[in-house]
Amino acid sequence: MRTNINPAHLRARADDLLAVKAPLWGRLPRRVPRGEQAVHPIRAHGHVRGGHSPADLEYAAATRAQLAAGLRAVRGRVLDGQGISREPLDEIVDTLIDLAARHADSLPAMAFADNGAPTDPATEHAVATAALAVAASVELGWSRCDVRDAALVALLANFGMATLAFDPYSTPRPLTEIELARVRPHGDISAALASRIEAVPDRVLLAITQHHERPDGRGTPRALKPPVIHDLALLVGACDILAATASPRAHRPAMLPPAALMHTAQLSREGAVDEEMCSALIRACGKFPPGSHVRLSTGDIGVVVSRPGKADPHRPVVRVMPFWGAASFAAIGKPVTVDLGDEALSSVTVVAAIEVAETGN
Repeated sequence: MRTNINPAHLRARADDLLAVKAPLWGRLPRRVPRGEQAVHPIRAHGHVRGGHSPADLEYAAATRAQLAAGLRAVRGRVLDGQGISREPLDEIVDTLIDLAARHADSLPAMAFADNGAPTDPATEHAVATAALAVAASVELGWSRCDVRDAALVALLANFGMATLAFDPYSTPRPLTEIELARVRPHGDISAALASRIEAVPDRVLLAITQHHERPDGRGTPRALKPPVIHDLALLVGACDILAATASPRAHRPAMLPPAALMHTAQLSREGAVDEEMCSALIRACGKFPPGSHVRLSTGDIGVVVSRPGKADPHRPVVRVMPFWGAASFAAIGKPVTVDLGDEALSSVTVVAAIEVAETGN
């Protein structure tokens, strides 16, 4: 989405915001209480078994698109210079938190579900990042208030991208150094835009400015290191990387979700992603995240519908689909839910994650 906003004016507005908020931000705690220290943490219900169909992924993709449309409307009004109520954002966050409480596995499915060519990759990416942030913050044992703020940071962090003269999501090549230099301050611009929204907490605005800062001090725009970086920024930064690598861009294909998780974990080992936040993401998604298409050792092909119910992260619940593979389960002729955590299926394993195209659909 391109706008007629004067970049110099908006940069000045961002600088004014930073100057005014700096004393307050300097006093804000950077750590988010966990577990027993948290007030009213969200308790996700147990994993749901059975009752899944390919339409679930279609529903996840459709829900993400619907939430992205609502976010796009908010962004449009903000870019037009309007001060608006936070209510439309709260509706998006409430949807994600409700899913977290009822069936947390639907959140990574929403993040990774294929949605073809989205109308607006920027807002779909923001919703995918927010879904992962909610799922991971629940794993961290954060309070409902903290989970809400993590989702808000994810939804608002890239609003500043819409003010660029080019679209980073559709540029059919890697960005040049000049373009990257123009992208780097987008967190500050996003915070200036988000400040036009009613009742956005100060720590959310701070985390928006920091969401590309990294634990190793190589982030942007200020090369900060912990403990200066807020936990909200560290979490959203990890989720942003995972969501981005698992989504296609004009100049590169998407990584399969398990590969994107492995890539994020490698960045964590190198210091570019916070280790605790990465671990929470992996727990929230599982080795083979819901929404992943996999091939089983039987030759069957299916889609992961739930994380493992037991300790082994390699043994998720898979919905095997007929006609996707001519093998034992597929021969039944109808969708079959296979819980690989079942001892009776101990000989059946996931061989590999596969592209959707390999299912034959």
